[in-house]
Amino acid sequence: RVDLIDTDCIDELEAKRAERFKLNNGDLIMAMTGATVGKIGLVVPNGLSVYLNQRVAKFESELFGSKISWFLFCCFQRDVIFDLVVGAAHGSAQPNISSAGIESTQLILPGEKLIRLFCETTNFFFEKWMANISENSVTENLRNELLPKLLSGELTMSEEII
Repeated sequence: RVDLIDTDCIDELEAKRAERFKLNNGDLIMAMTGATVGKIGLVVPNGLSVYLNQRVAKFESELFGSKISWFLFCCFQRDVIFDLVVGAAHGSAQPNISSAGIESTQLILPGEKLIRLFCETTNFFFEKWMANISENSVTENLRNELLPKLLSGELTMSEEII
């Protein structure tokens, strides 16, 4: 998944102008520059507004809709496919890949019917995975907020709760 810790923030006016670049839960993105070129991740915003920048690719499909992310995510987990995409990157100081470079990567894919079946079959599992990530984030935030207070004695627990 995409790590949203320590990301840059933009002001509200800029966010309104960038609305068409807003990412949604489950969007599949890929780094296009630097040491992380070709790395992919699923976006789980956890209530945040997350926006695409110019050095990150977002995968979309008119034919399969947003659920194509599940299929492509699994494809990119295969080293051979990842290596094909990264192989299209250029640059001596810092590797870069363009959207055209990503799109020019040739893959042998199953037919439309099989891809739809895959997306329908895996949808529950990916949705559950993302819900678990969100729930874990809430639990981590509560722990991070409560633990220091418990350790300092600022907050105590009654024996009834324990």
